[in-house]
Amino acid sequence: MRNSSGHLLRVWGLCSVLSAAAVARPPTQLRFEITPIRSLLEGGAFASPEAINNRGDVVGTSPSPSGAYRPFLYRNGTTTELLIGDPGQSGYAVDINDSGDIVARAVVKGREHTFLIQRQGIIDLHIQTGLEISPLNINDRGVIAANVWQGNAIQGSAYCLEHLSLADLRT
Repeated sequence: MRNSSGHLLRVWGLCSVLSAAAVARPPTQLRFEITPIRSLLEGGAFASPEAINNRGDVVGTSPSPSGAYRPFLYRNGTTTELLIGDPGQSGYAVDINDSGDIVARAVVKGREHTFLIQRQGIIDLHIQTGLEISPLNINDRGVIAANVWQGNAIQGSAYCLEHLSLADLRT
């Protein structure tokens, strides 16, 4: 066989590579349990999940009674609003690790702040660091991978925040 330029092409029959057992075996049917995650708005719109940990805890964003989209935690069949930022202002959850630590963002006095939510309490990382932090995820050691800005200039493409210290990953 030749292509449009006149070069000789070889075509291999892919069917000859497949084993008879692979072709004859029917696919395994997967079974799923579907669990609805309730919105923060009673009888209302959807809840939008963002992340799930190995314990089955889910974080995401949902419309709230105030009309703003707010971050939520779904745990043990209950959807709970994460009380961060100014009441009635928008926010969203980004990630949750297996310890239940959550990174989320919410509006405070007209600006988005990043929050670390732990069993011990809530830390506003904007106030703690003085930086604009846009979290991407949090690992099981509590290290947050994020993009970081100071003013309007990005400080680097990747940073880790560990125990409120900033480690630059540009190396």
